[in-house]
Amino acid sequence: YEDPYNRAQASGAGSGANIACAILVAALLVTTPTFAFVLDAIPVLNATKPIFYGDSMGVPIVDLLPSGGAEKAGLKPNDIITSVNGIEIKTLADFRKFSLAIGESIEVKVFRDGQLLAFPLVTGPSPTNASRGALGVNLSQPYYPPRISLGFQMPREVAAFLFWLFFLSFNIAIFNMLPFYPLDGDGFLNALISAKVPENRRKFVRTFISTLALGLLIANMVGTFIRSGFITI
Repeated sequence: YEDPYNRAQASGAGSGANIACAILVAALLVTTPTFAFVLDAIPVLNATKPIFYGDSMGVPIVDLLPSGGAEKAGLKPNDIITSVNGIEIKTLADFRKFSLAIGESIEVKVFRDGQLLAFPLVTGPSPTNASRGALGVNLSQPYYPPRISLGFQMPREVAAFLFWLFFLSFNIAIFNMLPFYPLDGDGFLNALISAKVPENRRKFVRTFISTLALGLLIANMVGTFIRSGFITI
């Protein structure tokens, strides 16, 4: 007869390894600006953000639209936009504070290699609305300077890979511990029931908890679809 606590440990080993992997990857990611918006999005972790990051410096440029105003003005990918025509830029929402006309002359200030630079720029047509002016850039999440440094800047592609490794490891661990067959959570639940519930009630308790968990999962998926539809990544 196998000890139910040993069975519980065996059932939780896979998810535990995924959680450990997610924690190790997160420890690397907090040395990059990439992870700041993840802490923003998770209420439980949001309070820890000031520990790892300073205030937003601005919004980084991912790439430039060909022949757009930004490219002609000399802006570059990884420049961090700090202001447009004197309007401070800290988040993506700050770009909604002004409206640009096509052919409008403006001043854009950016951080580049630790220096604050100013660029005169003539706006071009927006790729999504030809009647409006645009800078001609694709933007990233706001740049929050990390308080912890590895001593070098991690390439964006490496940070993106680590983010998806964290995301998948964490979410697979959580999903795999849901208490219904054939997930590990069912084996974990069964082991706990064997240790705590009389034998004549074990099947009922296991079926009830599994059905409730599956019902809540389906209700959550249906509710999310009704509210937001399918979300592509």
